[in-house]
Amino acid sequence: MRQPNRTESSWSRFITPFVGDPLRRQQGRRNQRFSLEPLESRRLLSTITEYPASLVGGEITSEGGKLWFTESNGIGSFSPSSPNSVQVYSQGLPTSPPPVLQGITTGPDNNIWFAESNARAIGMLNTSNLAQPIQNFGSAQGLPSNARPFGITVGPDVQGNSVIWFTDVINNAIGMIDPSSHAITEFPVPASLAGFNGFNSEITTLGSKLYFTEVRYSSGAFNSAAIGIYTPATNTFVFLSFLCPS
Repeated sequence: MRQPNRTESSWSRFITPFVGDPLRRQQGRRNQRFSLEPLESRRLLSTITEYPASLVGGEITSEGGKLWFTESNGIGSFSPSSPNSVQVYSQGLPTSPPPVLQGITTGPDNNIWFAESNARAIGMLNTSNLAQPIQNFGSAQGLPSNARPFGITVGPDVQGNSVIWFTDVINNAIGMIDPSSHAITEFPVPASLAGFNGFNSEITTLGSKLYFTEVRYSSGAFNSAAIGIYTPATNTFVFLSFLCPS
């Protein structure tokens, strides 16, 4: 007997074949093939809600149940339960020139570390004492006076201890700052790699290696892009190169 035509509203659930007796399964397949499940009433994507801030640098991290992000000249923070109550911390930041904050990360000491690109320094906000001014680490700790730190992350040093790593896009180098002594050391990116050439570079950690973005620029054009890989335990660099579309 031919099955009657079904309207969309009648296709309300999936029909599963009988899994017991083979004869019943065969009969079931003849009588009940399949159905479509309407999706109109489903919410496929969660709602995205935006909250106002000032000049956000585009980086964010978490610590102590709060989200922390870089503004152009301060560190913003809010609790997910009270997203409209944003606190901004800027005490201790240099003002001339403006610091222009970029990358941000949560350090192994649970403090907030960030790149002060224009001030040529690495900043640290003490999360256990927010009344304490931000500390700035630069040339006095070993950072080149012309440095421009951008991306920042946490990763292992040569002994496997957790330290702060950052990209210095002016000096084509990967920098490391010890969160305890605050001493800074830089490791030049080999000339055989694409390098940074003054362009912004992000950095992250996976396992025992650091991964960072590179770009090769010459004659007024981007020639190639790459992912650089640095292994602190062996002090070795390699890279994965990608051609830039013309």
